[in-house]
Amino acid sequence: HAQEVWLQVEANNQAAINLYRGLGFEDRQIVTLWRTDVPSASEAPTVVPTPEVHVRSRLVRRKDWTLQKQWLQAAYPEDLAWHYPLPPTRALAPTWRGWLWRATHPLTYRQWVAYRNGKLRAALVLCQRAFAASDEVLIAAPPDLRPEEMAALAAPLQNRRTPRPLRAELPQGFLQKAMPAAGFGIARQLLWMYWHPRA
Repeated sequence: HAQEVWLQVEANNQAAINLYRGLGFEDRQIVTLWRTDVPSASEAPTVVPTPEVHVRSRLVRRKDWTLQKQWLQAAYPEDLAWHYPLPPTRALAPTWRGWLWRATHPLTYRQWVAYRNGKLRAALVLCQRAFAASDEVLIAAPPDLRPEEMAALAAPLQNRRTPRPLRAELPQGFLQKAMPAAGFGIARQLLWMYWHPRA
């Protein structure tokens, strides 16, 4: 009696994709899986964080929440965000509803926000997963985020007490130039596919 079935498959595995399409699965989105422990990450050029970006560990200002929410919804569509450690648009809201969610769902995570000339440029959330091989990173940013801004935003990650590999899933092509500045390399390209019963 399943209402939906979701799967991820390597984007270049055409034989499997054809098989799933033949079973009624439909393409939804290709995502890039970024990691800090792949060879391309260590080969990335060093980018100096720009001093014009000020990074703080906090929630965004209430007046900037609408913008951050738009970025989160673009990077993590609601129907694809169910497998993340926290629902970003609810857990990060600087409102009483967000506070209530955080009070009733204790999670180990931190958020850093980056401002440039008083304007929000991006936010990064680190979700530490106790029994996983890596920690999750969620990123809310505009498509034009510069590498030096990404380097500044990710700089606090260097000071983690228990440094483990980091992983981030983003839509294909999104922040393609900025992510290497934070020490990430492409591990895989994955196609999200879903099946639902026909009417």
